[in-house]
Amino acid sequence: MRDIVPRLLNMANDVDLLGAWRAGDAAAGQALMAAHYAAVLRFFELSATWVAEDLTQKTFLALLERTDALDPTRSIRGYLFGIAKNQLAMHMRELAVRGSDSLGDAEPAVEQTRLSAIVARAEEHRVLLRALVRLPTDLQMVLVLHYWESLPSAEIGEAVGIPASTVRGRLSRARELLQAEVRAVAAASPLGSAGDEELAAWIRSLIAGPS
Repeated sequence: MRDIVPRLLNMANDVDLLGAWRAGDAAAGQALMAAHYAAVLRFFELSATWVAEDLTQKTFLALLERTDALDPTRSIRGYLFGIAKNQLAMHMRELAVRGSDSLGDAEPAVEQTRLSAIVARAEEHRVLLRALVRLPTDLQMVLVLHYWESLPSAEIGEAVGIPASTVRGRLSRARELLQAEVRAVAAASPLGSAGDEELAAWIRSLIAGPS
């Protein structure tokens, strides 16, 4: 059984795996989750860390239960992150109904998150993380998908339901606001005057943590 998942990953693309999983092949589902589970979990950890595992599982369950057909030549990543975006939106609506804090008010909980624990020893990382969670949800989302998951603009557009040209505009606006938020969080941080490439490198380095 140990060899089933690696073998399936080598034999089939994501759309094939999803079709087999929906047809009842549990091993195909395991292979698909092995390929994408960590990325979907990262997507939730910044915005809803306390329920990231639960939302990730709900995302894959929704992926399994949907019945729409996919183009076999199409990447499943944008489709999967589109489901994840919807799961996050539903979770935030539920919080609002219960009178809980919104995403924009989540900063006090950041130090308790697994993501902040990863970067706890790097001052620049702490500043960047605090600045990220202060961004509007739509801008935060495109930054995460672009820099952490390396999705191109077209796939991000599929995930969030906007044209690729709009994605590029949001990315530009998100970088500008992120630098402004960095300066608001820590005026002396060098990240506040970092160029696009330097800022991109710092964002990506949040995954790996401090060296």
